Amino acid sequence: MQDSPVNVGANAWLVDELYRQYQANPSSVSASWQEFFVDYKPGPAFAADDAPEAATITEAELPAEVSSPSPSPSPSPSPSP
Repeated sequence: MQDSPVNVGANAWLVDELYRQYQANPSSVSASWQEFFVDYKPGPAFAADDAPEAATITEAELPAEVSSPSPSPSPSPSPSP
C-alpha cells in the first residue's frame, strides 16, 4: 500500500494519462496498471478535471487537397569499365 504520492519523474504525464483512463474505465489499462492504480495516490499537481481538452479541427482548418510528393528519379546505372 502506498502512503504518499509516487515520484515518477519525467513520465508523470504518462502515468497521469493512464490514471485518467483507469478512472474512466479500469479495464482500458493493462492488468499491471490496474494493480498499480488500486492504491495509487496522485501528487498535488494532478487534478482529474485538469485534463487537456481533446483537440478539434474544423473543416476550414483542413488542407484543401493533400498531394503526394513525386518519387525521385532512379539513379542511372554506372557504365561498366
